Amino acid sequence: ARFSRRYFFSGSVLAFALVSAYTWAQFPYDNVCDPDTPIFTNAAREYFNVQFANSSTADVVTVSQDTPVVACSQSWREVSGFSFPPTKRIQPVGLSWMSDSQETLTSVYGWTATALLVGFLVFFFGSSTINFLLSWFRGIYHTSGQNQRIDFSTNLEIFAYVPQVKLKSLPFPLLACNVDNIDKGLIGWNDPAHSYDVHNMIFDVPWQGMPRQKAVENEASTRGSVLGAEQEEV
Repeated sequence: ARFSRRYFFSGSVLAFALVSAYTWAQFPYDNVCDPDTPIFTNAAREYFNVQFANSSTADVVTVSQDTPVVACSQSWREVSGFSFPPTKRIQPVGLSWMSDSQETLTSVYGWTATALLVGFLVFFFGSSTINFLLSWFRGIYHTSGQNQRIDFSTNLEIFAYVPQVKLKSLPFPLLACNVDNIDKGLIGWNDPAHSYDVHNMIFDVPWQGMPRQKAVENEASTRGSVLGAEQEEV
């Protein structure tokens, strides 16, 4: 919804203004232009055996207009050079198809569409562009939101990232790092019968730089403590 309000509708209005400016600039779409310098005079007469541009022919063509015209392209795609903005300048050199009032309105329409385009780019992308350029010279990060006054250590549902491998065949994950200096409450689980060394893979194969040796547990005492705990529960 925010994207539609901020970009889609504004972009639609901009596209409408640009297309309308080009549409009005190309009117009347008959590909007929008036030369600035008349090519010939006394054009109002009858012409015989005339062949038209579409290869059709006519025996007699009567021309009643004495003003000479020439065929030209009124499409902005065939303008020599850059065709933006769509003002009276898109007319071919030495030719014109716009009236004086159309030239005035086309200029107003074309420059208005240009102003809308510049305003759209500045309003929506100007701040991002400036921040991007400033980021090359100084920090631009600003905090957002409010301090909730909740410490990380007081939230018992948040755990630290501790590399470990979870296997369906084992009741507890296998640790893949040294956890001696990590608060055990941040690991996310606890084996009441064994220490974390039993589940830590870094002690499986000796390697250079090991922080210490694996703690060896007394299996008999461990088993006895577990049985004693079970008897107390019974």
